[in-house]
Amino acid sequence: MGRRATAYDAGVTERTDAPTPRPGWGWSLASASLAVGFVAIFFPVAPFWCLVWLAIIALVLRLTPVGSRLVQRERSALLSGLAASPHVTERPRLVAVLAFLPVPIIAGSLAWDLSDPSDLWNGGILFVAAMFGFLVWTVVQELRGAGQPARWWAPWVVLTSLLGAFFLVGGPSRVRWAYCEDRLTRVVAAGGDVTEANTGSACWHDAVQREEDGQVRLYLEMGEPDGSGGEGLVYSPDRSVEQAGGLRELIDLGGGWYWFETGSPVRSFWFDG
Repeated sequence: MGRRATAYDAGVTERTDAPTPRPGWGWSLASASLAVGFVAIFFPVAPFWCLVWLAIIALVLRLTPVGSRLVQRERSALLSGLAASPHVTERPRLVAVLAFLPVPIIAGSLAWDLSDPSDLWNGGILFVAAMFGFLVWTVVQELRGAGQPARWWAPWVVLTSLLGAFFLVGGPSRVRWAYCEDRLTRVVAAGGDVTEANTGSACWHDAVQREEDGQVRLYLEMGEPDGSGGEGLVYSPDRSVEQAGGLRELIDLGGGWYWFETGSPVRSFWFDG
């Protein structure tokens, strides 16, 4: 009994005295992106506060025992739950291809959906990129545990980070607007109707065009009967739309153009993008 108890105590002491791993900056930023991005999916967090909370959470995870405990539990669960699969460990090149292939596919599918002028900031993409990154990282850990170097991990992280940053700052929206702005301005300033023939297929030719208060509005969504929920583009070179009533949101796109959303004014210091 005495010898068994001593051995048990020694084991407990060894586990207790083992140094707690400190998470790296990559893990800390990815975890912070996961948390901030999840919130941004449901709440319109302004860019400034999105970045502030991203930095705060990353610093807490990197420099305090909270992050050390979390990364220790994650690694323990990962290493105990992963069994080397021959489908992964025996085909490292195929795994690399399968890891890279979804990146442009997902980016391509999201690009058009996030290309409206209002999508100048997409904080929720942080959650998508971080979640995908953690999933691929588990495969990398399995490969390394089986003796495979998984050298493709670094370029995968670079590619995913660049695409994530592009979507984060509204890249699809900015590229589409740069292409369409002059076309729309030329037609609307001349008093014409926006059509596919005179602006192209990418420039919201299917919008409902109306003149309200001396300004041309292109409604992409008509909204509710009470006037709320409508959204689209308005051409107001004299900036008079900034004094118009019934607008919940107004984003200055430059060149006399604005993105608008109708409804009761709801603005907040914390959640106003």
